[in-house]
Amino acid sequence: MELYDTAIGILLAAVVLVSAVMLMRAFVVSLSGNERRARRIVKVCLAGATVYGAILLVASMLPRTSVLKTELPYCDDDLCMTVLNLSRTPARDNIRTRFAIRLSSRANRGTRSAKGVAVYLTDERGRRFPLMDASPVPFDVDVEPHQALDTALTFAVPSDARKLYFEVRRDRRTFATFMISGGNPWQPLLKLAIE
Repeated sequence: MELYDTAIGILLAAVVLVSAVMLMRAFVVSLSGNERRARRIVKVCLAGATVYGAILLVASMLPRTSVLKTELPYCDDDLCMTVLNLSRTPARDNIRTRFAIRLSSRANRGTRSAKGVAVYLTDERGRRFPLMDASPVPFDVDVEPHQALDTALTFAVPSDARKLYFEVRRDRRTFATFMISGGNPWQPLLKLAIE
C-alpha cells in the first residue's frame, strides 16, 4: 500500500511541476506574440493532465489485496497498523475473531488518527461483519508522534464463512483525496486475506 501511494504521489508531483513549467512557458510565448504556439503548449499540458487522470483511474481500479502478515506494519502516511496476532474462539452460533492491533505514528510532530476509517471483516460471498468491540483503546484514537498504542478488534463471524478478509475503508472520500491518492471509493484502502 505504501509503495502504491508513494508512486501516485511522485506522479502527481511530476505532473504538477511539468504543468507549471509548461504553463509559464505558454504565458511567455504568448507575451512574445506567438499565440498559436502558446495554444499548442496549453493543449499538450491538457493532454498530460488527461493522461494523469487516466492512469489514476486505472490504478484506483486495480485490486490491492494481499495476505495478512502478523508483525508487519501497514501504513497510510505516518499512521501505521500492525496486526500482532489473530485468534479465533468458537461461540454459540458464530466464531469470535480477535485481532491484537498496534497503532503507531511515524510522524515527527502532530497527532495522527484513524478517525473516519471503518474496519470490518468480509467473506468470499461479500458479506460484511462489523466490528463488535475495540478495547481497551478505540481504533480511532489520536496517536502522538512516535507513540504506539495496543488495542484489540473483535468480530463475530458466522461459522459458514470460509475465506475471510480484513478490510479498512474510509467512511467518506473527498474529491481532493481522490485526486491525490487515487482512492477508489468503491474499493477498500487495505484488503488482507486471512489464511
